[in-house]
Amino acid sequence: MKLDLLHLTVQEVKLKTLYFIEMKKERKKYDKSFKQMAVELCLTGKSTREVGQDLDVRTELITRWKREFTEYGKNSFAVNGKAVMTDEQAEIARLKKELKEAEIEREILVKIEQMPESNFEEIIAKYVEMNIAHPFMDGNGRTMRIWLDLV
Repeated sequence: MKLDLLHLTVQEVKLKTLYFIEMKKERKKYDKSFKQMAVELCLTGKSTREVGQDLDVRTELITRWKREFTEYGKNSFAVNGKAVMTDEQAEIARLKKELKEAEIEREILVKIEQMPESNFEEIIAKYVEMNIAHPFMDGNGRTMRIWLDLV
């Protein structure tokens, strides 16, 4: 971001400089035990605002930690703010990813199937698209030649 500092007073430049230095400060990091303690304080009946003021932490963080603890329990507060998934959650995530990839591949194959094959150039274009969508890994092209014979 470029600033036009020519019209500012010396005091204003100093204030802007301090502001940008403050903005670039490294974020505070809290370990798992600190987050658990904060959530436990909330569970004793204190409000998230009170806990935040007592621990000098933003209320939004306390609320997020509390929500994460409620959702993930003992798996809460993992590295980089991402909760550790249970085995079932990891399996579901993996299966969802595989399903999405299979759906995308199916859409591509349907489009390739609908490509015309009336002349040599169209057959070659279909061949190229098919090879891009599903490379034949046999090394000698035998499978691709069989496929081309069927086309």
